[in-house]
Amino acid sequence: MRIAALFIFRIKAAQRSTVDDIAVKVFSKDKGDDVNVCYCFNWTRARIKEEITASKKSTASLQIAKEVKAGNCACDIKNPKGECCLGDVNAFVKESFKIQSGNKNLKSDSKSDEFSPTRSVR
Repeated sequence: MRIAALFIFRIKAAQRSTVDDIAVKVFSKDKGDDVNVCYCFNWTRARIKEEITASKKSTASLQIAKEVKAGNCACDIKNPKGECCLGDVNAFVKESFKIQSGNKNLKSDSKSDEFSPTRSVR
């Protein structure tokens, strides 16, 4: 089912939609840990947080980017926004590191494209 298209159609048709009308939880509207940040590859807030807690890094963006490059995504259909999730994933990973690391500056490891916390150098 084309969830994003269906939701947009309802809006354009001036019908009032509620959260109960949507088949999946919407990342920008539902702050629960069980909500997908990436709809194509099942990266939830909880999964990203668990990976950061366990390994002090996140591979979500790298893994998603590899799948996108391989042509395995369907963001236009699965994501309620109708667009790629990588911006949301990167923002959520950074936010999660800030929370877990006490608001230290963050740096992307250019060798692996993984995110990990670093101290700022002044």
